[in-house]
Amino acid sequence: MLRDYGVEKFHLLLRRMGMTSLRQAPGYYGLSLILGGAEATLWDLSGMYASLARSMNQYFQYPEPKRYAFADYHSPTYQHVEREVAVQKQEHGLLDAGALWYTLEAMAKVRRPSNETGWEYFDSSRKLAWKTGTSFGFRDAWAIGLNSQYVVGVWVGNADGEGRPGLTGLSAAAPILFDIVQLLPDTEWFDYPASDMASTLISKQSGFKASRHCDDTLRMDIPRAGLKSPICTYHRIFHLDKEGSHQVHSECATLADMTHKSWFILPPVQEWYYRKHHPAYRKLPPFRADCQPLLQYQALQLIYPYENAQIYVPLELDGQRGKSIFDATHRDPEASIYWHLDGEYLGMTQHQHQMGLSPKPGKHTLTLVDDQGDKLERTFTVLGKERNVSEVK
Repeated sequence: MLRDYGVEKFHLLLRRMGMTSLRQAPGYYGLSLILGGAEATLWDLSGMYASLARSMNQYFQYPEPKRYAFADYHSPTYQHVEREVAVQKQEHGLLDAGALWYTLEAMAKVRRPSNETGWEYFDSSRKLAWKTGTSFGFRDAWAIGLNSQYVVGVWVGNADGEGRPGLTGLSAAAPILFDIVQLLPDTEWFDYPASDMASTLISKQSGFKASRHCDDTLRMDIPRAGLKSPICTYHRIFHLDKEGSHQVHSECATLADMTHKSWFILPPVQEWYYRKHHPAYRKLPPFRADCQPLLQYQALQLIYPYENAQIYVPLELDGQRGKSIFDATHRDPEASIYWHLDGEYLGMTQHQHQMGLSPKPGKHTLTLVDDQGDKLERTFTVLGKERNVSEVK
């Protein structure tokens, strides 16, 4: 439900920003909408990026305290004209200046095409916030760039919609974008919206507002609305023995024999993804042999499929049903996991918990049990060929 609610809010935001091509309900697009999986026109996209820049610039035009105007979000025009609209000033914008500032700064740091490598070291280079896109099948490639005065949109493709290998936004559209930008008059970058920022301590590891348990922090400006966000819950105090090699508690160790340490710990699934790109991540030490945990920690989690997922297992070239890879993780790297589908035992995995399954169309229940007796159940549905086709029309 939370996932669907997020898609609905994002769908509404895109429409309010001027995207006219979203003719289907939010559920039609699903989470792919957040990744750009929806139909769009270069005209709409250019207008939306222009609206971001316009809102950022207009923020500084209104007297203190700073105010926004929803009229800043509108479609492009074929030539510059003064829009005769009633400007209703609001305390909060569709997107506030602080959030826009960090968004534009992040877009300006995106790796440029090879012929633009090292652009930041040349005085003649222009700072530009930019983004590319490539449609499925390499049918369209686009790139959009903006600064405080200009928005440039580039589309590359075939008029008949035929795809071409290598037709991507980065390789085909972006070089044209930066050639055009070099022809435009030089402009200043966006002003820093200091009045929309607030200083606070941030956890370097989680990115959340720091709690009293976070021991590696930095002070930085964040959008004022960010002050309403929760504090870091991933740093917690754990009780270890004097050597720091095992967890203990008051039932098996005295306070004099304990050390208390703040530890950055993630849930098993998040930990599985995080460790791939952060080798310095430290797993929690195990409990000492004479110390059984007083609380049951969540050690076993299923990565795929998620709860109530609808999946499609395709047919191979020989007409046989293929396999879908089911993936689990366990906080203990030596743990064994026993797999069951609809009550039938499938096998055991250790170290790498993956299993290829070919369940028939219909509703199924996957059950996992580890060697400590912890149990996890997940319900999912396998779509038949006819049902799958009707749902993606």
